[in-house]
Amino acid sequence: MSSLTDPRAWRRHPILGSFGALLLAQAAGTALGFGFWVLVARLVDREQVGIAAGAISAQTLVGFLAALGIGTHLVVVLPGEEPAARRALVTRGLVIAAAAGALLGLLVLVPAGLGLLGETLEQALRGGGAVAFVVGVAAAAAAVVLDEAVLGLGRPRVQVWRNLVAAGVRFPVAALAVGVGLTEAEVLQWCWVLPLAGSVGVGLVASGVLRVPAGAAAAVERIRLRGHALPALRHHVLTVAVAASTQIVPVVAAVTLAPSDNARFALAWLAATLVFLPPYLLTVALFAGAAADGRTRSERVARVRETVRWTLPGALGLSLLLVVGAGVLGGPVMEVFGRTYAEDAAHLLALLAPAGLWMVVKDHLVALWRAEDRQGHATRLCAVGVLLETAGAAAGAAVDGAEGLALGWLAAILVEAVVFAPALRRAFLDDPDAVAAPVTRSRVRRLWPAAVLIAGVLAAALVVAGIRQPTPPPATWRAPGAAAASALAGASLERAEATCRPTPARPGPRLDLGVQPAVTPTRDLPTSTVQRLVERARAAGASVISTGVSWAAAQPRASDALDLDPAVRVVRAARAAGLQVRVQLTGAPGWAVAEGRGRWRPPLAPRERAAWSGFVAATLRQLPPVDYLEVWTEPDNPQYWPEPDAAAYGRLLRDTRTVVRRVEPGARLITGGLDGNDTAYLGDLLDWSRRSAPGGRLPAAYVGLHPFAGERSPDRRGPDPATDFLGYRAVLEQLRASGPVGGEARVYIGEFGYPVGRDDQAGRAGQAGRAGGSDRGGLTDAVRARYARTALGLLTCTPEVDVVSWYYLHPTAYDPPRWTLLDRRLRPDATYRTLARWYADTATAGRKETP
Repeated sequence: MSSLTDPRAWRRHPILGSFGALLLAQAAGTALGFGFWVLVARLVDREQVGIAAGAISAQTLVGFLAALGIGTHLVVVLPGEEPAARRALVTRGLVIAAAAGALLGLLVLVPAGLGLLGETLEQALRGGGAVAFVVGVAAAAAAVVLDEAVLGLGRPRVQVWRNLVAAGVRFPVAALAVGVGLTEAEVLQWCWVLPLAGSVGVGLVASGVLRVPAGAAAAVERIRLRGHALPALRHHVLTVAVAASTQIVPVVAAVTLAPSDNARFALAWLAATLVFLPPYLLTVALFAGAAADGRTRSERVARVRETVRWTLPGALGLSLLLVVGAGVLGGPVMEVFGRTYAEDAAHLLALLAPAGLWMVVKDHLVALWRAEDRQGHATRLCAVGVLLETAGAAAGAAVDGAEGLALGWLAAILVEAVVFAPALRRAFLDDPDAVAAPVTRSRVRRLWPAAVLIAGVLAAALVVAGIRQPTPPPATWRAPGAAAASALAGASLERAEATCRPTPARPGPRLDLGVQPAVTPTRDLPTSTVQRLVERARAAGASVISTGVSWAAAQPRASDALDLDPAVRVVRAARAAGLQVRVQLTGAPGWAVAEGRGRWRPPLAPRERAAWSGFVAATLRQLPPVDYLEVWTEPDNPQYWPEPDAAAYGRLLRDTRTVVRRVEPGARLITGGLDGNDTAYLGDLLDWSRRSAPGGRLPAAYVGLHPFAGERSPDRRGPDPATDFLGYRAVLEQLRASGPVGGEARVYIGEFGYPVGRDDQAGRAGQAGRAGGSDRGGLTDAVRARYARTALGLLTCTPEVDVVSWYYLHPTAYDPPRWTLLDRRLRPDATYRTLARWYADTATAGRKETP
């Protein structure tokens, strides 16, 4: 081995030379790929990033499958072939792989179009994105074949140039597209695909096979090409079984995760490939070197066993170093993609990285099996591993989104290691004298500490992630390197408030989820969909269903009958599911109030309030029994009550209470949810109640609040309590201090939530701005899920808050999807799963009893 101290000897070495070229190619491609994704992550909406990443992951997997093992087989056969045969095999192999890729790509479009491959791929593989996908699959398949074929040609550096062309062109193309405002996922796909296709042509020319006259190759091609089909397929089945798990996992993420959640997982996976690639490339080089050094089976086996003695410990050491680096430096690495990615994806990188240790062992074992021509045995065991890892990842994603996917994958790898244990023992211990340079039992025994280390690291990752993930990050935690960015952004660095765990005496707030039957202002959801939404709400832990009735929409003209059919269907579905109901009454038609007050016309004059009372009575008589009645929304907000006046609202509240006590005395009244925690307005309302309400008390059982906090975590205080989630505690103090006026009132949080990504749409945009929101890129679903759990823990500390309503359950004509727990196909996101898990976990503590 002393000759390897000469750099030229390293380049000529059949293993180290190939490994060095492979590593250089992938390092160059990865570095430039990072540049592409950094640009995209920082300048493109997170949802579009997730859609594009999902399409590219699926394209890579399908292209890998379409390669049909041609490249792996060429690694073996090309060294012994004449130049004419080499040209025939390489060129025809590329054509076959590209054709197979195009065909498979077209087939994938069918289930994607039917929505069977999840929301992310459904959006990615339509229109121009579908064309880009098919072209990309064909190019990816050809690239796989070419990259492996050049090893057999003895020209591994061609890989470097092909990767440089593909990755190097992507960045400027993407920068140009983003610079002119083309930021759709479809454009990003083409920015990825076109340089890939061009790089295949560059690599083919650089390989030198085209220099052989085509006529000389044609005769050899006709005679010999068919004989290579079956061996190539045998190699392909094994290659797929070995490498498919790392190809499938990001596709599982694309199928199971929402686009915004997939964006952060895809970027964490991209960073994790820095850990996964070195052992895989070393194994490919090991197999290529064995094939070059030995023509017979015994020679190949001897060569592989000899090199395993130093490649296995070296690769394990390298992987362990990278695993530690991912844990320590994950934050700064992910921060290159943006502040929010550092905050909610660094832990994913640390969780994914330990899998590289197992890949080292498995890839070396497979290299030995290949040398022994035991493809069938290797394929069966590796196929079991693929099934385990795919099932673990999919099950984890279904339970807990991106974090669950990573945890499920790691758990499956632990099971896989147990399954492989007998094969590992037999591979290195059985028949030790069969080769010239066997690996002795004593040497194998030295590998057991490494095996224990791998199992320990994986188990520790599972335990640590299991401890960390269900609870929000500690108050003082910042992703490494993110503190400065947070400070510059004006984030509060104050100590966060403590949260409380539910107990039988303090079970925490009950959950209210809204069902709005209006698809558009003129079209309502069918009854079956309303029932599905109610069931989705119940499954998330809701014990209250809320819906709204707009007087202006239900009776636009005085001659019209009051049409409450949409609300009736919601209330009936909720009652059938055993849930309570909150109905919010808002709006007044122009015929019932004075004109000139805008779309939201509150009843002010005695005649107008009398008409309102008639509307309330008619509503309560038509609806099935309701438990809570909310009067208006945000009466302190000029958008919903022009020129807010606590006394005028108090009179409307008092008149409504009179009707409720007569028509439906079991219903409890809620004040219209205040915008933020408006203690000034509430103080005015309490003062009016002391002077003018019956008994000098607030004429409502609950004070409604909408304590939106922008992008700030619920446990963080900002400069204004009115824009903090924690400001609700100031409201509680105010009620207690008011004595008999409001001291018996409790708090009903009628709206609270966060948008995912930038809030460029209607709905709560104005409220997010008032609550300190920004346009810096928004939150991811994973961060929002942690915020939801934090908010529930804070509310559990204050039992005076009976109910909290997450804004919102499903997309409506007024509530864009980035605010909702379900997408347009009613599929849940990570925040929904967090709520469901919270209420399932606290079921044994008992729900808060209705006062």
